[in-house]
Amino acid sequence: MQKKWALRAATLTIGATAALGLAVGTASAASTIQWGSTGQPVRCVQHAMNYLDSAGLSVDGQFGQNTYNAVVAYQGSKGIQQDGQVGPQTGGDIKADIYNVYLAAHHSGDYSTQSTMSAWMSNCNSQLPG
Repeated sequence: MQKKWALRAATLTIGATAALGLAVGTASAASTIQWGSTGQPVRCVQHAMNYLDSAGLSVDGQFGQNTYNAVVAYQGSKGIQQDGQVGPQTGGDIKADIYNVYLAAHHSGDYSTQSTMSAWMSNCNSQLPG
């Protein structure tokens, strides 16, 4: 029983930390992640598109045609401008959607998904604008 409560307390602490990261934002995030962008911000977008839309992207850190198409599809599903760029609005929506998946996993006891989303938030919130 103590182990179960300790896990829940640790999970809530991680969740609160991740939520704080969402609320605070970052000065280091790229202003726009778009075609031709490379590196960790793109990997974060690719992971998010795979998590949120089952995009099946290769997580290679290269923003090319497949990543562009996945971002456009995501934007269309959210009713936002389909420009294929991850700016403040798209980045903010991605962060919010990941957080919502995290919360749903927490409430359903899906600790695997919760852990995955927590890791994404820890590693990627500062990489995306918004």
